[in-house]
Amino acid sequence: FPFMNMRRASIVADALVSPAASVGRRRLRQRAHRLALATSSERPASPKKTFFPYGVASFAGIRKNKSFFVDKTEEILRLLDEAENVICLRPPRWGKSLTVDILATFLDKNTSDETFEKLFGGLAIFPEENRGKLCRRFYMMKFDLSIEVGSGDVADIRQRLYDEINDEVRSFVRRYKLEDVTIYPNNGLASLKSAARALRDTDPDAKLFVLVDEYDRFSTELMVASDSSRYDA
Repeated sequence: FPFMNMRRASIVADALVSPAASVGRRRLRQRAHRLALATSSERPASPKKTFFPYGVASFAGIRKNKSFFVDKTEEILRLLDEAENVICLRPPRWGKSLTVDILATFLDKNTSDETFEKLFGGLAIFPEENRGKLCRRFYMMKFDLSIEVGSGDVADIRQRLYDEINDEVRSFVRRYKLEDVTIYPNNGLASLKSAARALRDTDPDAKLFVLVDEYDRFSTELMVASDSSRYDA
């Protein structure tokens, strides 16, 4: 009842008793109505503040709101040690995007001591002896390729992909204060190469870590579409 509106509470009350018990049904409906009113002030102000963060991919948001979080951070080092290129194939709402966000925060050299303590404090990987050698050692690029392909042609889809790449390149340049980076509006890969060169010139010992979220979203949309010509192209 706490998260039901009054109409739903009434419907549930009706379903709990026999149709013949009209008096009892009416009383139960009234009771459910009062319960809905009494608990309305306890409802979360927004989905971001619910205790169980279903579909939430922001690690910082979950920790800030003290939402339910199963600590599996001890697996981070094993994940990083087992393979150089990791592909995670799981159904939607399986925590892939959240895992990407956790990794980005853990590995990013720009994550401050204060932020690291706020987000990882109390978790298995927080003690310094558990962090390994990769913690906060990388320049971080994180791409989200959940691109809506719509009804566009191949050129449109390619441009949307390049726009996403360019957005992350711009963010990357701002975060790490890089100079002499050229953004190519019609060629995101060229923009990416330009940023990589600027990073190498700025810090010859730099290590770049690339995370790609929803890497197959747009290709899957094309694959299951009724018109397969765009996917074939």
